[in-house]
Amino acid sequence: MTSRTPHDRPETDPVDLARPARRRLWPYALGAIGLLLGLTAAVWTLFTAPPVTTDGVVIVTTPTGATVQFDGALLGPAPVKLDGVRVGIHRVRIAKDGFVAIDEDVTVDVDRDGPLQFALKPVAPQGSVARTPREQIEEFRRLGEAAYDRGLFVEPYLGSALYFADAILAIDATDREAVALRLRIRERLLSSGRKALERREYSRAKSLFQQLLLAFPDDPDGLAGLEAARDPARRPGQRSTRP
Repeated sequence: MTSRTPHDRPETDPVDLARPARRRLWPYALGAIGLLLGLTAAVWTLFTAPPVTTDGVVIVTTPTGATVQFDGALLGPAPVKLDGVRVGIHRVRIAKDGFVAIDEDVTVDVDRDGPLQFALKPVAPQGSVARTPREQIEEFRRLGEAAYDRGLFVEPYLGSALYFADAILAIDATDREAVALRLRIRERLLSSGRKALERREYSRAKSLFQQLLLAFPDDPDGLAGLEAARDPARRPGQRSTRP
């Protein structure tokens, strides 16, 4: 038998000494695990969350040239292209003289295929008795031909041959006679503008080409004619004085 004195202490097991230390480390370990899981979730969300903006949103109107407001911001004449548009609901207002304005909400999403298209309805002429779309087209056709015969091709827009052609196309985009009337307007303005250049009537030529470009903004012949009316180096019979 082994006897012990009050000062004798039993030897302590090393395992028993490690247990309190392990208990103190558990909260830190759990915190690290939670932080790791949080970071993993954040990275996953970053790469899988849907985009909040989208580029290449195009707004097209019939007729072209209508004034576009997007969320209250004036964008200018259609067609217009927007980049960095927030995904979701936006307010769009489309307006053009002689047509009923459009003011409505539209939804923009990243999967949208094609432009945002808006077809304006023409305002009926004062005293009009036309009721059906066909009657309206015939009325606008008659007024358009009368305006063309009077030389009111583009300006002032309301009452011009261009306006009545646009009004018809707003009702029926496939109307061939309205398309032909627009082309006749182009040819008449282009021919008159070139003759004015030949006669060196540059102010008149400039006005004619500007009218042509109001109806056909990207017309290459109209752009070239306007440049010739503005730049002496490009006028018929003129030599450039530039080095």
